[in-house]
Amino acid sequence: MTGNKIQFQPFQPDNRSSMSSLLLSVPQVKELFVGPKECVRHRCHHNYGEPAVSMLCLPEEEVVLGNTENLILEAVGELWDHSENEMRGVILYTGCQTRFLGVDFDRVVKNIERDFPIFASCYEESSYTDTEEDEFVNTRKSVYESIFQLLPETKSPADSGVLLLSGYAAFSGENEMFRYLTRHESPALRLTSGWVDFDDFLCCGRASLQIVTTPVMLPVAKMIQKRQEIPYLYLPTNYRLREIKQAWSDMEEAVGRAWARDEVTADSEKWIDEARRKTSDREIALKLGAVARPGNLARALLEYGFNISSVEISVRDPNPEDGLRDIITSDDDLQWIAKEYPQIRIEKAKREARDRHRGPHGGSGGRGGKHSNVRNDRLETSFWGFAALTNLMRRLCLAVDGNPDEGEGRQKIPHRGQQENRWKEGWVSPRKHLWNRLLSFATDSTGVCSLFADADALVIGQDPESTAVKSYRMAEQRRDKISDNLGIRVDELSIVLGDIHHFAEKYQEALASCPRKVVVLLHSPVSSLTNLDLSLCAREFQKTAPGVEIFPVSTCGNRYYDEGLSQAFDAVLKSADPESKAEKKTIPESVNLLGLNTLDFPSGDQRKMIKDAVLAAGKQVLSIFGMETDLERLRSSPQAAENIVVSVCGLGAARTMEKEWKLPFTTLGEFLLPSWKYKGPQFQGSPNILIIGEQFSSNTLRRILNNLGAGKVVVAGWFLMDSEYMEDGDCKIESEAELVQLMDDPEFQLIIGDPDFEPLRGSVSGGAYFPQPHPPVSGNEGLRGTVWNLFSQDCVSAIVSAAVSRGKES
Repeated sequence: MTGNKIQFQPFQPDNRSSMSSLLLSVPQVKELFVGPKECVRHRCHHNYGEPAVSMLCLPEEEVVLGNTENLILEAVGELWDHSENEMRGVILYTGCQTRFLGVDFDRVVKNIERDFPIFASCYEESSYTDTEEDEFVNTRKSVYESIFQLLPETKSPADSGVLLLSGYAAFSGENEMFRYLTRHESPALRLTSGWVDFDDFLCCGRASLQIVTTPVMLPVAKMIQKRQEIPYLYLPTNYRLREIKQAWSDMEEAVGRAWARDEVTADSEKWIDEARRKTSDREIALKLGAVARPGNLARALLEYGFNISSVEISVRDPNPEDGLRDIITSDDDLQWIAKEYPQIRIEKAKREARDRHRGPHGGSGGRGGKHSNVRNDRLETSFWGFAALTNLMRRLCLAVDGNPDEGEGRQKIPHRGQQENRWKEGWVSPRKHLWNRLLSFATDSTGVCSLFADADALVIGQDPESTAVKSYRMAEQRRDKISDNLGIRVDELSIVLGDIHHFAEKYQEALASCPRKVVVLLHSPVSSLTNLDLSLCAREFQKTAPGVEIFPVSTCGNRYYDEGLSQAFDAVLKSADPESKAEKKTIPESVNLLGLNTLDFPSGDQRKMIKDAVLAAGKQVLSIFGMETDLERLRSSPQAAENIVVSVCGLGAARTMEKEWKLPFTTLGEFLLPSWKYKGPQFQGSPNILIIGEQFSSNTLRRILNNLGAGKVVVAGWFLMDSEYMEDGDCKIESEAELVQLMDDPEFQLIIGDPDFEPLRGSVSGGAYFPQPHPPVSGNEGLRGTVWNLFSQDCVSAIVSAAVSRGKES
């Protein structure tokens, strides 16, 4: 707040693009998302840990062998076995890859219903085809249609209950509509979040009235009306007092009962008066996030007599002028403001990237980003009617007091690792491709984007939803360094025929709107499946813009980030000066740091310690494969006198340079540990320790802990594990089941790993857990917790103390 102007940003809703939350409120119905790891991470992240949702990641070899349909049947069998024969239905949700694979989902659905006593339905989505219907509406219609086919064709005698179709938002006991209906209606009242079992859910076919509070549920209401002859009343969320009163009157007439107006409106009117009093001599600069109707809030404040000086709307449109004009044209309230209050400035600001971790998963859209701390607030402010109005005015009063982020009813969101063990009722699949409690990790495209983040590159792929970039932003701290304009929509026919001309046209348009000297071509899961020749594309695209350097990298969306980093290293090395192989000019006392990246080393202190150790040894850092280096310096890397491999993703490049340029290399531990000094507590009783993380940094930490008196220290990882650097007991983790079995091994008295792994431990696990966030696993949301410099005095002391404390408790 400056002067007499209030900077007021009431809230920013959590706009979910994924439909994997569709049936979380319907008991005994499971949802199975089928697709590559990249799409699973992008689409299902916000349902992290929910046992109703499982993800089937299609491995490359199974896809090539045409085994997709069998994998789906096996996955449904696992869901059925785990449900102890109580599952009533399964919804398959698929993406673009299965569409191009030609999977016969009609046959899959028939086979599921043949082999199991459940209903099955499938929604196939393709980002490569245009649809007239919104994804929310289209998917809900497709999925709910299969469920309501189970209702009797003739309507049963109606109960006096009311069916509330509220989308995915659960109604709170403090919501005035909920209080009114539960107080005045019979126990047959049905809420979308209150079903006891699946038969109870089907009782919605006996309601006397449907109340719809969100447009995405209108197709469902119309379907029920057509099939069961149950009328519906549409009462959308709004903030205009006169409209709220009219909506309550409509509901009163439909239900046939009166309601206590003073009881419902008194609290709202009190806060309206309080807000008017506090802002009587002040202007309000209203800042709105991703609100569906931004003008609605602004108009509400104007109609209540508040003085608004400006309305700032956060959007992502690359054209500021056209984007703002489009927003105003499509919003009746903004049009009204522009006409009635021309002195009010309506401005537009670039929306900050928000990672979907969940987030993120946090990110685009759900988790992470500047406004992630108000995510829970959406469940309070999105409720219908006066509850939303009351909260809006309360927040405005708090903003005047200079404390907009606190107040009655506000909740702080705990990090996932700090939440209660809501995962304990979940389960772990014995197969390595079915995910139930973990979010799929950062994929190869994230690694490629990470390497080129500091090269001011434009990353392009046949990916209309820019899944690669959204996945990248979930994990990378430098997520804003990659352009938004990444995904290119190519028509299906061009993809099937292998015609790159359409892709070339789209490439030229992207380069014209976002000029760059460096372009990176990525494979999306679909283009990798159709075997698009990126090298050929690069040669053809080069003809249209000779001054642009193009790097084709064959990602697939089914490998992890470290393999993408390795591929990107190889692509840069291939572009090095060929003459340097014959006559290499070595710069004395210079080194390359291979694999020092923000994904494996999220702690800035840790990265600084490694670089400082190199400088203290009298070395010059020539280039860093992973960050903070432009392409010219990367290409000059063969001139170094030595390579230091900091993480295992740089090992391939080190071996290539040793073979091609006779350039020796050493690992991080071999370089760092001789000069590493420690003064602190020692282990007691030689505890056995399990480290789950990147191989080379974990190996370095292992040697430190062994020197302090630790017993057996085992290194395990999901990502690259080079056999040459593995010791007895080390292993590569392939599945959730393997991870749980490893962490529940009573042999280990201390486990070091990402916070997301901790809730998967069984109740009998007796070892202490030391959380160290790893962005490819938990994304940027994980970085809200403590991120240790693994090799610092403080971190090692904390690890030793955790083991010692746990030993005393035992």
